[in-house]
Amino acid sequence: MGAGLTIIAAAQGLFLYGLGWLAVGLGAALGLSASAHTAVVEREGLRAKASISLMMIVTGLSAAVFWPLLSLVNASFGWRAAVLMGTALQIGLCVPLYLLALPDAPPQPPQETQSPTSAPAETAKAGRATFLLLAAVSTLFTLVTFGLSPILIALLTASGAAPALALSLASFRSALGVTARLGDLLLGKLSTPPRAMAGACLLLLVAFAALAFGAPSLTALILFIGLYGFGSGVGTVARTVLPLSHFSAADFGLMSSRIALPQNIATAFAPVAMTALLDRGGPMAALSAAALLTLAALACLWGLQRGRRS
Repeated sequence: MGAGLTIIAAAQGLFLYGLGWLAVGLGAALGLSASAHTAVVEREGLRAKASISLMMIVTGLSAAVFWPLLSLVNASFGWRAAVLMGTALQIGLCVPLYLLALPDAPPQPPQETQSPTSAPAETAKAGRATFLLLAAVSTLFTLVTFGLSPILIALLTASGAAPALALSLASFRSALGVTARLGDLLLGKLSTPPRAMAGACLLLLVAFAALAFGAPSLTALILFIGLYGFGSGVGTVARTVLPLSHFSAADFGLMSSRIALPQNIATAFAPVAMTALLDRGGPMAALSAAALLTLAALACLWGLQRGRRS
């Protein structure tokens, strides 16, 4: 990231500018949140949920701090200075934290060597089914939240809200999401990942119903954004740590990286699909699709819990 930002700041032509963005893209891929979450799980094991929740609270507030700060630097000293400020943060702050402040992961106990017949086929099949259901829950929830969040202003406006009100409500959603993560953190062991994920899906379903059948009432608009903000905030944490409810901490990194592939595809596809539904079918079409996807996520979650009990 530091090298890419430096190249962008120094670029005077298209070649160096493109090269810089290529380096930034590679750095961003290596710095996805899955890497940070895996680092926490490697050090804290099954107790990592609280740390991941706290980390998500901080990252949820990062844009509120750095967008205005970078905009101020841009307005005062130009965009190249703003980009170099990013380089300084990456190299002067992040690298020392990684090298000096991050504790070493405890050594993993050696795994016992097993013969090919010691792992029944049924066990392997159950593990594959569990992974597929986890990936489905994560992908379906991502389709809903990443599909609706970018079009919240348009959705609220199409539902009857005045443009200024739609902007205010949509902006408030981020704060509600951070508040929901804080509440989930304070609940501690009372909020297990499966319970939190189920609660998040139920909140989203009630939010969709409130907007679909109550708009353009101000009460319905506020109820929708409140429930959607809390549901998406809680669900983001629960979706991240849900693999810990079904796999060991040692397997968390592998499972998370595999789940990330369909999840990232959903992240790219969802806004386009939801925008098309809103444009062609109106709010009811977008809300109906979101509700069906949420119900499917609940069904997969139920399958996970049933398989775990059996």
